[in-house]
Amino acid sequence: SLCENKKNTYSIRTDNAFLNTEGKPKDELFIDDLLHLNPDGYAVWTEIIEKELRKVVSIPKTEIIAHRGASYLAPENSVASSKLAWELGADAVECDIYLSKDNRIMVNHDATTKRTSGKDYTIQNTHSDTLRKLDIGSLKDVKYKGEKIPFLEEIIKEVPPGKKLVVEIKCGSEVIPELKKTIRSVGKDRKF
Repeated sequence: SLCENKKNTYSIRTDNAFLNTEGKPKDELFIDDLLHLNPDGYAVWTEIIEKELRKVVSIPKTEIIAHRGASYLAPENSVASSKLAWELGADAVECDIYLSKDNRIMVNHDATTKRTSGKDYTIQNTHSDTLRKLDIGSLKDVKYKGEKIPFLEEIIKEVPPGKKLVVEIKCGSEVIPELKKTIRSVGKDRKF
């Protein structure tokens, strides 16, 4: 069996499914860098994980939640990474939120914008119009140049039918009234 119990820790071997007979990555399962899986590779990985998990735990359905979207391929917590995650088969996308100085819900993991944009602004002390001028795509890949820090409603509008959005509140409870308004206005028919 690929799955072994080591005091409630389970190890699931998946590497054999992704290597050819010479021990090299199967090109058809990876993107060009041969480090990250493509949609076909993720389908294989998901099938292996679900099959092996069902051997050790009773689960009605495994759901794949893309942490910050498809952040390995696209700028994290962006519209592009969210859309790509759902295109690649994720059941849900997780995103992180902060409230800007002018009470807009901004999707960003860190309290500042330094790591994703190269410019250092603290979200809670900055107006959303300033935050929206930042380019969070270029540091990831030139093809994402111009990608902006999204408003939460932009991510919500991209949730496909049957898919979910998981929202992690990174700031304090001051965001709750705005979050309720946003969900009422654009998210009432969506799953969170």
